[in-house]
Amino acid sequence: MGNKIVGTSDAQERNLLGPLLRSERKKRELSAEEIAARIEFENSKFSIVVSANHLHKIERQEKPLSDLILFAYLEALSLPVTEFIQNHKELL
Repeated sequence: MGNKIVGTSDAQERNLLGPLLRSERKKRELSAEEIAARIEFENSKFSIVVSANHLHKIERQEKPLSDLILFAYLEALSLPVTEFIQNHKELL
């Protein structure tokens, strides 16, 4: 389901979203550590814990971006998926 929402089922294409996530984080003046802490706070909802280092690697496309991390990241940014897509539709 998540792959279709972001417009691709191809994992390599989905990894291109990493730099877009970073730009959204920077717009909100949040550090990767703050995003990781927010994801951990929502741990009961997402059942994941992710480090700031891992998030940096996703943003630089050095690690794969899973649907779960994508949605957890967007949740931590308080950014609905539809708004994320709208903000970056020319690149998606």
